This record gives sequence, structure tokens and C-alpha cells, in this order.
Amino acid sequence: MNSLAVQVDGKIVVGGIFSTLGGQPRENLGRLNVNGTLDTDFNPGADRGVQSLAVQADGKILLGGSFHTLGGQPRERIGRLNADGSLDADFNPGADGTVSSLAVQADGKILAGGNFTALGGQPRNCIGRLNATDPATQSLTSDASTITWLRGGSSPEVWRTTFAHSPDGSAWTDLGAGTRIPGSWQLTGLSLPPGGTIRARGYVTGGRNNGSSWFVEARIGPPIPVLYAQPSSRINSVGTTASFSVYAFGNEPLGYQWYKDDVALADEPNLTGALTPTLTLSSVVESDEGGYRVVITNADGSVTSEVATLTVLDPYIGVQPVSQIVTAGESVTLSATAGGTEPLTYQWYKDGVALPQATEASHTLSSFQPSDAGVYTVVVTNLSGSATSAPALLTLHLPAALQGWSGGLDYSWGAAVGYTLGWQFQVNQDMSITTLGVHVLDVWSHHHQVGLWTDSGTLLASVTVTSTDPEYNQVRWAPLDTPLPLSAGQVYRIGANYPGPTDLFHYLASSVTMAPVVSYLHSANSADDGFRFPDNLSSADCGFCGPNFEFAITTGQPVLINQPSSRTNNVGTTASFSVYAGGSEPLSYQWYKGGVELADGPNMTGALTPTLTLSQVLTSDAGGYHVVVTNPQDSVSSAVAILTVTDWQELLHVTTSPWRYWDQGDQGTAWPAPGFDDSAWPAGLGLFGYESTPSVYPYPFNTFIPSTGSSPPGPTTVYYRTHFQWPYGTCGALLTATNFIDDGAVFYLNGVEVGRFNISADPVLFDTGPDGPIPGAIPEGQAQVLMFPTDSLLTGDNVMAVEVHQYGTTSTDDVFGMTLLGSPHAGICLTLLQDGSDVILNWTGGQGPYQVQRTATPAEPNSWQNADAPVPTNSMRIPLGPGHQFFRVRGQ
Repeated sequence: MNSLAVQVDGKIVVGGIFSTLGGQPRENLGRLNVNGTLDTDFNPGADRGVQSLAVQADGKILLGGSFHTLGGQPRERIGRLNADGSLDADFNPGADGTVSSLAVQADGKILAGGNFTALGGQPRNCIGRLNATDPATQSLTSDASTITWLRGGSSPEVWRTTFAHSPDGSAWTDLGAGTRIPGSWQLTGLSLPPGGTIRARGYVTGGRNNGSSWFVEARIGPPIPVLYAQPSSRINSVGTTASFSVYAFGNEPLGYQWYKDDVALADEPNLTGALTPTLTLSSVVESDEGGYRVVITNADGSVTSEVATLTVLDPYIGVQPVSQIVTAGESVTLSATAGGTEPLTYQWYKDGVALPQATEASHTLSSFQPSDAGVYTVVVTNLSGSATSAPALLTLHLPAALQGWSGGLDYSWGAAVGYTLGWQFQVNQDMSITTLGVHVLDVWSHHHQVGLWTDSGTLLASVTVTSTDPEYNQVRWAPLDTPLPLSAGQVYRIGANYPGPTDLFHYLASSVTMAPVVSYLHSANSADDGFRFPDNLSSADCGFCGPNFEFAITTGQPVLINQPSSRTNNVGTTASFSVYAGGSEPLSYQWYKGGVELADGPNMTGALTPTLTLSQVLTSDAGGYHVVVTNPQDSVSSAVAILTVTDWQELLHVTTSPWRYWDQGDQGTAWPAPGFDDSAWPAGLGLFGYESTPSVYPYPFNTFIPSTGSSPPGPTTVYYRTHFQWPYGTCGALLTATNFIDDGAVFYLNGVEVGRFNISADPVLFDTGPDGPIPGAIPEGQAQVLMFPTDSLLTGDNVMAVEVHQYGTTSTDDVFGMTLLGSPHAGICLTLLQDGSDVILNWTGGQGPYQVQRTATPAEPNSWQNADAPVPTNSMRIPLGPGHQFFRVRGQ
């Protein structure tokens, strides 16, 4: 089923792609009684799918879809039925492509959208409007106790109504929902005060698959001014431009009077628009701070806006100091860019303590020492006040805890041939070992054993590593069953064996390169020195059975092995920051956000542990987090990890979202369009395709599609289509897709290309091949992440279409899968308002400070120029200048 519509009598019209409804034959169209049973008197039928329905107030039913006959008569994709289900013979405009969306305006005119190029016999590309065939009638009347809203003719039918009263056209009191009476909606039992305005609203559905809704409205009463948009509070840096705007309607002429803190304003050198819808203050100063409102008046009355507050930052910090990781002995500089009323003074602080001689906009440490690590801020002061920067963390750069290691045996068998066997291991950043290995130079296949012990002789782990025949100068690895954690201060021994008689070998000590935080303790000097592998190994299995090397992790001052990582989280998810530290016990931990010490709370745990966890994150949790690790010897601060909180939502998932697909030949170029009829295509779940090594993918293959190299061969190109819902506006929205592709693909959103992978040819046809197999730098099975432009994103239903192309007729793999995420607020949403020779820019989203840029040639990437210094606010006034101008705003 694609669409539902409720008639005036409560019966439900059902449209879609089906052959039975309520257990009875119905071709793509039917009607249910109020109780859900099938209406046996309604059976007009449509030969193909019905995608959108709209009901008029007179009971007539408009239908759009891909059908060619309706009610047994020719109707090209659009038609109308009388209330009883018979065909309306007077309505036959026709369309040359699918009509997927219908809406009836308040005046009875009919909006149609879809995949057509002609409507009503006239050229119309995808959208058009038809005149009403009958008048749209309505009247709203009331007395002290009853409100009646009469609706008829070609007016859109509404499925519910609400009524409200306002004494001034601004503050509304809900009176309740209307009740259906013949031809009208009515609300009774009221006790209405005299005067004021009564408003009636009726809610209408329509659009593609009837997935959209809106309301129509009627009013009676004095036509006093009504405010549709209130002024917004704002924060401005000193010297910038602040604007407040309202949108109002009512009987003309409308008069405006702006007030600041209840004092009527008049235009002056830095204030314009005091008697207009937009009040503008240029070069704001601290004395401009206050509350601003406007009174709008006409002959029938007046309305007062809400109060919008202006806050002026003086001074302000436009560019914040940046956290850095510094190697001991290097020079490092911290800088901040500030503005405000001169003179400005600066004072830098470390861990809250003022630094002598650090009184400039930049502070330089010429030879960074461990004691210089910490949190730095700068305070900028003038006669109006002060501003404190965000904290910047200077962290001492430390080498990795352990590098790759090798030790070895040099042994000979007789006098003719020499062989080498050396052990290998790698300690990870989290102080664990996951693999052990050997370095071999052999002419036969052998099974080598590598072991790791405590210094007391307890075997912690051993693996068998196989070298092939022949294998010269190779390192062979084998994984441990589970990661083996190591401890600071513990001595470990590692060794390898060769399977052969012990009397054929002798040992020579080998050199080992060590990282600074590892102690090299001991090297065996003979085959009998040190600990051996387990006793159940016979001499025939173990040519040399002793440890080659002893090592320990150095203790002392705290050492950070792993720094916390920045992350981006969706609202409501869990975010964690972790560190791994070494050093003498006991180690203590204290986490900070923005330099403020944290404590456990309802949504925060681990403030005093190596892992800080925030559950159900909110946008207020965004910021910089770091931890200070302390022991009796010293303390060390981690780098700052940034938590970015966005409202990303999963729109499609690779294994649970169904797709229609076509693998039976060329579909031309119209198939990505929203109105394309894919009802004959089969449906399935990802992953789609065939893979000769499926284990390299993190998801199962749920829908089989053969590759071109199979027998019989599969298609050169496979087409995929699916729908997702976007209930938000599109300004500021972002879309990102995680894709599994083999070998190339082109992506479309509502018929508009939004991305490609491994295909550069243009145009892309059915037999177009990718640029090559999956690029060698991209491992097979790895997801490709694309950020899609959102210019073609729609509020409501959206169609995602993908064509996957194979590289030649010998390709053995054919893979497609997608997970799509969307955020309605992650991007910057910019609006522009021209005011005389200036343009006023207002924006939401992102993170400041913001840089406004302009150009006359947006197609040239290097043509963008900064319009002014960075600002921490979300508004700017800029002179327009001659010619065409384009503007953009960039956040941090």
C-alpha cells in the first residue's frame, strides 16, 4: 500500500500495488468501511500502481500513479472518482509520466508532482498545477456558544479541525477540536468573550505516498496585526552589526515602533530601521546591550513582539589558543586573537597560576620541559571587562612504550650450511602482546615454537610458527588465543626453539634495540643458561630450548602509553575516553572538561579512573576532555580529546533496509528518478552480490547476485533503489553513507547524482566499466565512506538509487551494501537579507569562531576571500559591493 485517505463519512480509500484487499480481489485501489471491513460497493480498479490520493470537500477522490486505466476507462496516470466510486468523466488532464504526488490547495487548485514532462497536454517538467473545475467554498461563523466552519466544492477535505480564540491576534487560547456535521465542522458549548479573533485550522494530507501533511486556515474577527516571526536574541562582538527582524501581517498600512528597555527608538548614526520590520545597530558597543521589542499597529489594533536580548562581548576572543603535543627541548608558541575597545591587555596562566612576563597576545616557551606541560589560558582585559580563552593543553610527547623486537640464534649444521633463527614480538600501545613470531632462514619446512615466561619460569604463552620450504629471511607470525596483558615492573623472558638435535647448535648473543621505557636485563650465553620450554618437549623436538632475552617495563614517573581520542557522537548515545598509563603504583586519575574538574554523576562515570564514560550525551556535553595521571613521583596530563555531539540518525542499514534491484539488463537513464516504477523489480536485503572470500566482509551476503565471471555470467551493471524518510527541514542537514562496493558505483538522491566510487566516465551507461578493479590501496571488504550533498534532499519521502558496475567480464566479485546516516543540524544553515546596500547574514549550526567569506566566482575554489575577521557570533552585516556576490560561512 502506498497511500491512504479518509473521506467525509470516515471511510478509508486505499491505493498502492496489490491485487487483493480484505481478502477480496481489488486491483491497486479499494475502500474500507469505518470498522476496517471491505466496502463491497467500491471497486473502480486501476491497471497499475496508485501512489497518491487527495479528497475534496465535495467527496470526490483524486488519484495519481502509474496507471493507464481507471474505473475501466483510459486515464493516463491522473484521474478523479466521484464520491460513490464512479469515474468523474469531466476530469481527464493526463500526464506522460508517473504522478507520484498530489495536493489540493485551499482555492481548489490541484498540485501534481512526479516523473512527467507534460501535464494536461502542456509541457510541465515534474511539477504542475491544474485549475479547479468547481468553486472552492468555505465560511466561518460564530455566536457566543457555537463555531461553524462550512467547507464545500473543490476545497481540500480535512481530517480533523481545531479552533482557537485570541483577544489580540498574538496570544491564542485553544477552544478544542471540531465535530463533523453534514457539510461542516462545528464546536459547541462555548462561552466566547466579545471581540477578538477566532481561528479555524483543518489538517490535510497528501504528497508522495500521502506522507506529507499541512493545514488550511480561516479567521473571523478584527484584522489586527499578527506576528508570524519573533525577533531572536543574539550575542555580538563589539564593533559588529546586530539586527532584529519580525514578519507580520494584517490590514495595511502596518506601522512599526522598536523599543529598547521600554524606551522608543529613533534612527541615529549607528541605529537604523526603528520604524521598519528590521532594526539594525552598527558598530555595537557595551551600552547597546539590552532588551529589544517592536510594537506593530494598524487601524484595527496593535501587537507587541517578544523581547530579544542583545549581549555585546567587549572584549572578545576571536581565535582561541590551540592544544599541542611538544617534544622536550622544542620551542612552542601559544597564541590568541582578541578584539574589543582599546587598550587591550593580556595575561597568560598555567594551571590557573599567572605566568610572569606572559603579557602579550602570544606566549612562547623556547625550550619545552616536562614541568611545562599543563593547561594554559589567557585573560584579555579592557576598561569594559575581561574575556577568558578556552583552555589549551600542552602535553609532553613520549615515545611509544615498546617497538618491534628481535633476538636471535646463529647456529650451523656441519660445516656446509648456515641457518638463522630469531624470535620476534610486538608490545601494543595498550601494553598487551597479541602475536609472537620467528625470523628464519631455512631450506626446509619447520615448525618453530616461541614462548614468553615470567622471570620465575611460569610459561605465559607459546605459539607454533610454520616456515615453508624454502623460506629465506622471513618473519613468520602466529596469534595468541587471547591478548596477553603486561604489567609495569614485571620481568619477562622470551625465547624460540628449532626442532633438531641439541648437539648441532651453539648460541651467539645478539644485539637488541630498546625503547627508553624498557630495561634490557639479561641475555643467555649458552644453550644451558636460562629457562626452558615445557619438559614434555623431547630433545628431538627442541634443538635450543632456552630464553634468548629478558626485558621489563620501566617504573617511575607516570607515562601515558595511549592518549584519549576525539570522537563524534549522536545525541543520546554513549561516549567514552580512555588512557593507558604506566609508572609506579599507585596511579590515580582525574578527568577534566574544559579545564574544570569532573565528578561522577547520573550520566557520567569513571571521573577518577582510566576510562571516562558519558551516557545519553547531550549537545551540552560537547567540549574538550583530558585526564591528569598522578603517582608519588609526578603527574602527567593527557592531550585534549574533543567530543562533538551531533544528531546523526540511521536512515538505512546495510542488512535490515530493503532495496529493489534489477540485474536483468539495461534500464536506460530514467531509473534513478523518484517517479520511476520499480514495482516489477525483486526486493532483498544486503549484502547483495557474490564474493569469493566472503569472510573479508563484516556482514553476511543475504541476496545472491552472480558476478560477470561466474557461469552463467552475471550482469555488467546492477541497479538498486530504496526509500527513506526525512521528517526535518533540509537547511543545515548532512548525509553520510558507508558503502561496500565491488567494483564501482554511482549514487543518486531523488534522481540527482550525489557521489561516485571508482568511476570517472561521463556519461555512465549500462556497459560503462569502472576505472579498474577496486584500487589496490583499498583492502577488499573495507567500507567506503561518502558524504553526500543535500541539495536534492526532500522533507518527507526520498529515493536513494545506486548503480553498481563490474570491471570486465572476468570479475569474480559483485558486492553492494549501504548504511546511511543523516543529521538535521550538523551543518551551518545560512540565511541572507538585503538591507539597502548591505547584506545581513544570519546562521545556525556549526561551532565558532566563524569565518565569513565572499566571492564573485564560486566555481573557482581559490577565489574565496575572508570578508572580515573571525567572529564568535552568528550574524554579520557586510556591504554588498558591485556585481554578483556569493557568501559562505565556515565554522571550526
